[in-house]
Amino acid sequence: MTALTADLPPHMRLVEPELTPRFMLTCADALLHGLSELAARTGVRIQSHFTKVREQVGCVRTQRGAENIDVFD
Repeated sequence: MTALTADLPPHMRLVEPELTPRFMLTCADALLHGLSELAARTGVRIQSHFTKVREQVGCVRTQRGAENIDVFD
């Protein structure tokens, strides 16, 4: 994926691909692990949206046993 911008000098790489799991509560563990492996292999970054509503934060804690940020470690 980064091959699309690899030939450009850094100051011209205005847009680069990113892996974007949209909403943690709807992403399976297998998907998140797969994205992590893909990012490690290709150097593509992962970005996502953390939950903002208290009820959703509680759901992440219950479902994943961790805080939002810790799920991505």
